Amino acid sequence: MSPRTRHHSRTFLRTAVTLLALLAHTRSVLAVERERTGTQATRARLETASEAELPALLQQLSSTTPRGREARSVAARSVAKLLGAGQADAVSEQGLVALAALASGKPAGSAAGPGTSSAPTVTGAVDALPLRANGALEGWAALLVQYTQHRRPGLRAVAFRALAQVAGNDKPLRAIVADGLRDSTPDVRAAAARGLETLHAREATPLLLRAFMRGVPEAAVTLGVVGEPSSLDAYGTLLTKLPLDVMLSGYQRYLVRADLNDDAKLNVVARLEELAGAPVLRFLSGLAREPQLSPTLRQAALASSARIAAALAPQRSAAGGTP
Repeated sequence: MSPRTRHHSRTFLRTAVTLLALLAHTRSVLAVERERTGTQATRARLETASEAELPALLQQLSSTTPRGREARSVAARSVAKLLGAGQADAVSEQGLVALAALASGKPAGSAAGPGTSSAPTVTGAVDALPLRANGALEGWAALLVQYTQHRRPGLRAVAFRALAQVAGNDKPLRAIVADGLRDSTPDVRAAAARGLETLHAREATPLLLRAFMRGVPEAAVTLGVVGEPSSLDAYGTLLTKLPLDVMLSGYQRYLVRADLNDDAKLNVVARLEELAGAPVLRFLSGLAREPQLSPTLRQAALASSARIAAALAPQRSAAGGTP
């Protein structure tokens, strides 16, 4: 290649790179402008929509969350203003869902209230909105906290799920979610228990254990997922005191965790074998198929299943083969 040809090639490449960079910048500017325009339109629609139109509008907002932080912040303030004025339950529930989606930058998913369809998947990382400014809660976050004390249990439950979606590492907000375990309504306590699982709130282990002993069955699964490893012993003391199906729901999560040693898990399998029965047989048979299990634990689950099945065989035969 001659010097002149090389010069022309370099010039062409530099020009092409410059044009591509300019094109990318232009697209970025246009995208920001489109999002700003869309956010302004959403705010105007929220201010002018009828009560009948608001639930669908809020649902759309929560499932088509803007990616830009500023646009989501503006939308969150608009929704908070709407809810702060007082609305019917259907509007308030979907508004809380929308707030959580806007604040987290993700579809609300499990934070959705009754009748809410599942939200689409958001691709790519999106920054969550800051919860506090100069130490004080942002208005939309304070509104979520306010709704956890609402007189209507349904709204409290939605508020706890929404708060769990956005609380992150904020200790006071995590504590508020945990406090929901003391609510007077079962559905609200259940929402708080599931919220603590969302937050992976290991610090709430003592509260979850107390709640479980006092009749919050949803705490079993949350304990199985996030409870301190030492909580397995305390959980086991309830084996013959609380419904077996609920206990097994927690054990299913405990026994696949990587942070629990096999000795503790083998002890659980042995205790379950002592109980025997068809529910335990189904549980251990299913457990043996879990890919996370160590070979030792899988073998123990299979052996226990075989012994229980052998012990149940005469009973099934006498009952005409009925499990």
